[in-house]
Amino acid sequence: MQTKIQISPSEYDFGVFKEEGGKQSFDFIVTNKGNNPLIIQNVTASCGCTTPEWTRSPIPPGGKGKVTASYDPVGR
Repeated sequence: MQTKIQISPSEYDFGVFKEEGGKQSFDFIVTNKGNNPLIIQNVTASCGCTTPEWTRSPIPPGGKGKVTASYDPVGR
């Protein structure tokens, strides 16, 4: 079996909040459902207001990692 990824949840809505509320972050849980180590090489946000960070080390079969999306509302 090839490396297979599961991301939960598949999307997240930050909702409505005031700019003064500052940065908002959410963790997407990544599960390696395959038999080989999973390496997340790159994550790209669709706009400059969201910054992604992710697990850089290989995720073993059955293991979990995360992708954190941080939204900065300043000037938006």
